[in-house]
Amino acid sequence: MDAYPKILRDVPDVDLAELVAERECLEQCSGLVRELITRWLAARDVIEWLQAEQQRALRVGGLGRDGAKWGPLASAPAAASAIGPRRPVADPAFHGA
Repeated sequence: MDAYPKILRDVPDVDLAELVAERECLEQCSGLVRELITRWLAARDVIEWLQAEQQRALRVGGLGRDGAKWGPLASAPAAASAIGPRRPVADPAFHGA
């Protein structure tokens, strides 16, 4: 316990000022590292959320993870082609009627 005050008394003022400046720099760097880690974790969370939303959109659209048809919408194109081709609706205003 007594060694610490003795060591500080033995350190010249110039060296002590350098140590204080170095400590302040290290504290600032530590704060920047914490902020960088926080932002990186937030970005990772956003990426994971976007990937989950993309997978959900693919499932809703009837595509699985590998792009293959999947789920209840997988048979929708086949059912639509069984009904027959779609016919355009005649618009009297467009056709001059």
